[in-house]
Amino acid sequence: MGPATKSPTRVCINIMTPGRTIIAELDRKFPGMTTHALARAAYKQAPKCFSTLNAAYVSVRQMRNGRKKYSGAGALRPCLAPTPCDHNPLWDLVPQASSEYKIEWAPVIVSGPLRVLILSDVHIPYHQRDALILALETGRRAEVNMVLLNGDVVDFQSVSFWNKDPNTRDIVPEIKTACAFLDAVRTAMPKVRILYKEGNHEERLWSYLTTKAPELFNLDMLQVKSLLKLRDHEHVGDMRPIRLGDLNVIHGHEYGQGITNPVNPARGLFLRAKAYALCAHYHQSSYHSETTIADAGMAAWSTGCLCKLHPRYRPLNKWGHGFAIVEVDSRGKFEVHNHTIKSGKVY
Repeated sequence: MGPATKSPTRVCINIMTPGRTIIAELDRKFPGMTTHALARAAYKQAPKCFSTLNAAYVSVRQMRNGRKKYSGAGALRPCLAPTPCDHNPLWDLVPQASSEYKIEWAPVIVSGPLRVLILSDVHIPYHQRDALILALETGRRAEVNMVLLNGDVVDFQSVSFWNKDPNTRDIVPEIKTACAFLDAVRTAMPKVRILYKEGNHEERLWSYLTTKAPELFNLDMLQVKSLLKLRDHEHVGDMRPIRLGDLNVIHGHEYGQGITNPVNPARGLFLRAKAYALCAHYHQSSYHSETTIADAGMAAWSTGCLCKLHPRYRPLNKWGHGFAIVEVDSRGKFEVHNHTIKSGKVY
């Protein structure tokens, strides 16, 4: 047998508020006092330390219950965190956080029943027109009641920090073509709900304004929503996810780099999200699922793109055309139809 070892010393720090300090002093003076009587005495002595008499009673009961439960040598006393009705002096000592970063990050919740057409990575004006028409026609025939434009709808090449082709640096034709596409979606499906989620290419405009023209940054007319005339389209920015029932939808750039290396995008998303999730961004249609030890299933998907497959900056790649249709019932249960487009046909 090995040498005997001592049990480690258990340490606990009790946060004693002014109200609890008074209760402890009264309890030492009058150990036989009932809980209700001790609460009345503490509240009478220091009414500003408790919001109500009942709050004093709760504090007394918590302290006494903790003492009885954890009595004995070597026992661990519980940390008595301050209740909302007590004044914690730390609130006066710890400074306020800066209000500089005002980001609305709460997920956009979309409840069923619904049928959603998800289009992404169109990269206007470098879109593949025939693939885009096939995706829209499939959605229209499926009678979708919502269209989710899941990022990188517009390329915004002219405001990118990457090297640019001098012959294609005019942002005005880009915006006009994008507006014409959005009008086409509305005309083809006049009654559907349309959500426009920004991707990393839309964020190029934000980056350009912050670095090149910060004086113009707060002009509403220079924001994506205004430039693209998103009047009846719901705009989703700040990398906010969209929840279609139990399915979490993001563009894909929200997790940063390295999600696909060395695995496919769906598995990379699965390892990051650890929930039912769908992304775009990587221009590849992929799927990954696993079963947990409790026989619970979990899966992730990535959708293909609708842009030209051989751009000047990356003529050789693993890209493919595709889109998705997601059906969600009233309970939040969903089914993903992750379509690919090859040789002018939808699979």
